[in-house]
Amino acid sequence: MDRKKKIKKMIIQYFGVILLFTIFSQSLNNLALPRVSVVNGKSTSLQMNIQKEGTIAARKSEQIYATFSGIIDKIFVQTNKTVKKGDPLIKLDEKELNERFIQEEGNYKKAKLNYEIAKAQYENQEGLEKELKAVEKASEELEKKKVYYENNIVSKEEFEKAADTLKDAEDAYNKKKKNQPIEELKAQNSLVESEMEYKLKEITFKEIQKIVANKGILTAPIDGVVKNISKKEGERINKDETILALTDPSSGYELKFSIKKDIAKYLKIGENLNITFKGLDDLKVESKITDIANNKEEPSQIKDVTLSFENEGLKGDEFATIRETKSTTKYDVVVPNTAIGKEQNGRKFVWIIRKEDKPLGKEYYVNKRYVNTGESDLNNTAIKSGLDKYEEFVQDDTGVDLKENGRVLKK
Repeated sequence: MDRKKKIKKMIIQYFGVILLFTIFSQSLNNLALPRVSVVNGKSTSLQMNIQKEGTIAARKSEQIYATFSGIIDKIFVQTNKTVKKGDPLIKLDEKELNERFIQEEGNYKKAKLNYEIAKAQYENQEGLEKELKAVEKASEELEKKKVYYENNIVSKEEFEKAADTLKDAEDAYNKKKKNQPIEELKAQNSLVESEMEYKLKEITFKEIQKIVANKGILTAPIDGVVKNISKKEGERINKDETILALTDPSSGYELKFSIKKDIAKYLKIGENLNITFKGLDDLKVESKITDIANNKEEPSQIKDVTLSFENEGLKGDEFATIRETKSTTKYDVVVPNTAIGKEQNGRKFVWIIRKEDKPLGKEYYVNKRYVNTGESDLNNTAIKSGLDKYEEFVQDDTGVDLKENGRVLKK
């Protein structure tokens, strides 16, 4: 009996050791398996974050440019200074300006005289009266010579000479009659050209006359804020070159930014967005979307958005920030971005969890499931097809070595 007990005990101990080694071996094997977090897809909306920065600008501005070249004698303003209409902006060197005034006055008077001459010539054009009288006179003379010739009073040569005189008069008349419209057009064209030249010279002369009368000082044409002073005192400025700009705060301000087309579709003209100015104690201003247009360089991918707003405390060029979140429509299946893998050929997939019941418990395996993706935000992606929201999949495959039909441990 004792012998049977000993054998039974030995058998139990044997299988116990086998079981212990099996469990130990299983545990060692599990230590080498990839550990993964598993989640299900969820039905929700994506959150499109709009984060943009930029510099605001007045909706209305006026460029102050030089109508005449010259040397800047003095600049009366500084950047961001507020000026009233009529305030002095810059002063040009008077000596050079006076010399230019004499030159422009001469050009103006000469152009005016040329115009008056062209006008008189056009108004006093000769008609066909002279040539017509010559034809009539030659015709009468020929009739007279014909009678004389028939009565042998004049020779045949005199009669033929009278005929030739009439023919020459008729040719001259017909030629002038034919060319008269062209000559009239030429005279009219000359009149128009001289008038245009005269009026342009008049504008230029009156502009410099006004500046000279104001001792070379250019004044502000509007109430505004000084921006972009491009010259210094003592520097030369060329004709039509911009000196500075005046922005009109009363016209309001604009902030423009570019955004991807698939996000821009969640913005609408007339919609309000908040703008924050960090440099102004986090001042918040409500703006309105006034324009959404295709970007000139990438019209199929990018949209340009314009915001308009008003605030008396701003002067333009302030740095502004926009942070808005827009919810998309609700999708049936949304997964974390980290769950989506991508093959070299561009196909996208997720790792699906497959469970198998084993004698020592449940074991988990992974398989690729190819999916068709839709929109994405910073954290999640919508799945169009290929995955049911109740199926479990690996939440993040980064940092783990997953293989088709490979065994994994669920965290």
